[in-house]
Amino acid sequence: MKKQQGNVLFLILVAVVLFAALSYAVTQSSRGGGNADSEIDQVNMAAYGSYISAVRLGYQRLRLKGLSSDDMTFAPVWSAPCTSNSEQCLFHPDGGGVVFRPLSDFVKGSAGLDGYIAVSQSIEDVGTAAPDVMYFEEDISLETCRAFNKFMGLPADPIREDTMDSSIDGMGGATEFCYQEDFFGWYAIVIVVDAL
Repeated sequence: MKKQQGNVLFLILVAVVLFAALSYAVTQSSRGGGNADSEIDQVNMAAYGSYISAVRLGYQRLRLKGLSSDDMTFAPVWSAPCTSNSEQCLFHPDGGGVVFRPLSDFVKGSAGLDGYIAVSQSIEDVGTAAPDVMYFEEDISLETCRAFNKFMGLPADPIREDTMDSSIDGMGGATEFCYQEDFFGWYAIVIVVDAL
């Protein structure tokens, strides 16, 4: 019963945040402050932030089941690993319970790759030097990258980062930011799901 109460409280909190973002956008547009596209971007980023919260919550559900990140499957629900080991899959009702959604659900015209989770690098000034569990959205537009950084309260212009290294420099301890990948030249959003 306590798990259900916690989930309900979390969903209520997400609903309140989304309502506040929508109210703010409507209020600003009725005052004539700002353009509608910018306000829609802010609402979409708030919805995306709620999705990332759901990813983090699903990850914690799997941790509470006693799984380490090495035991988890981060593939979409329709993939082979999730059909055979559904209780270990983040994006499966029997596992983490997260409904997989691509960035294009939140940002119109986003041609990014489907988001994925990796445990291969660490972000400086976040957790330890051990690889962090991170959610990536790669090959997104510069406009989306800047909108995400701005929404997160960071400088809009992305940093350039060589992701072939074992660590990402990051942005002063931020756990969510967008950067430009130095090798491929594309822009990517990274979100720390669990700082190890």
